[in-house]
Amino acid sequence: MDAPPKRRTPSADVESAIVDAAIELLSEQGPDALSVRRIAAAAGVAPMGVYNHFNGKSGVIDAVWRRGFAELAKRMDSVDAIEDPREALYTAGQLYRTFALEHRTAYGLMFMGSVPGFTPSGESVLISLTAFDGLTRAISRCMDHEVIAKGDETLVAQMIWSAVHGAMALELAQFSFAEDPAEVFHRLQLVLLEGLAPGTAAV
Repeated sequence: MDAPPKRRTPSADVESAIVDAAIELLSEQGPDALSVRRIAAAAGVAPMGVYNHFNGKSGVIDAVWRRGFAELAKRMDSVDAIEDPREALYTAGQLYRTFALEHRTAYGLMFMGSVPGFTPSGESVLISLTAFDGLTRAISRCMDHEVIAKGDETLVAQMIWSAVHGAMALELAQFSFAEDPAEVFHRLQLVLLEGLAPGTAAV
């Protein structure tokens, strides 16, 4: 009796395994571990599989970047369903912090240059902008409902993102004089909302 034909692993599963392997290597051993051979071995595929699916190491790192921003954008988009605009903007900040804590390796690549010399592709940069768009929409809603002062949504989004990223960079580096980083982040968000309120903001 003939043996049943071997089933090929779906391409998407192979690609996911390769990206997972790269994230694990980067997290546990640092950027020097990101060679095609080591990524392939960790993913359980032949080195040629990395080239076939990602055209080499840079393509894998680019995929880690894209996956991170796609997840972050998904979280930012979710606040569109929150009716109260102030709560939506506050929740966006909380979701950003949760993302950074749950995906530290991807966050380091996305925002902290953890892989020296890496430059995201044009396609990946476009994907990264969708996360910024979600924050901008939340800010626009706050302006429309006079929760924060009217102004340039992009400018305000950049200000808020700069503040929350700074807080997360310090928290991830475990560099804090305060006992509870979550409380620090919460109070930072309140300060931002109060400082951007109509009549108090210079935006």
